[in-house]
Amino acid sequence: ALARALSALDATLALAGRTLTVGIVGGSISAGSGVNHPRLTFAGELTAGSERLRVVNRAVRATGSAFPSFCLEELLPEPVDVLVVEFATNDGHFGEAMRDRSLGAPSSGSSTMAAHDSAHDRGPRLGPSASMERLLRRVRLRWPSAEPLILYMCRPPRQPAAPPCEGLYSDVATAYHTRELSLAKAMGEA
Repeated sequence: ALARALSALDATLALAGRTLTVGIVGGSISAGSGVNHPRLTFAGELTAGSERLRVVNRAVRATGSAFPSFCLEELLPEPVDVLVVEFATNDGHFGEAMRDRSLGAPSSGSSTMAAHDSAHDRGPRLGPSASMERLLRRVRLRWPSAEPLILYMCRPPRQPAAPPCEGLYSDVATAYHTRELSLAKAMGEA
């Protein structure tokens, strides 16, 4: 589904004589961990058969959306037209436990936890929604014309070991007018 959408955009850009630059930030799925040939990775599949599509893959294994939300400029210094963001599987592992935590917060067993989580909280929020919101804000400020796209590459929901993933960032995506694409839904598994 993503390749079809990008190929339609690629055809439009070909008429304009322009190359489309697609940035990718994500975890091991986007990095291509476990794949034997670069052509078979997510980035390789996107560029297959396209002369006007340039993919800059800056995915880092074992990371969540908090990582690029703090260092997007260093991670991806060049401008992009589309930024594919794929962290839902990794962020889904954090779940409710990290939703309201901030950097430097005491553990939940601490007697100062309630006071720390007050309106006077001193650290940046770490939960998946807060991290994605911070990342999308940075993207919008850095590249106002870029099109961010949140990609859900989650296990089908019928697998009990799968962390909650589908729609993890929907509230943030709506607030930032960002498209979401679910691989499971595109394949009819959701």
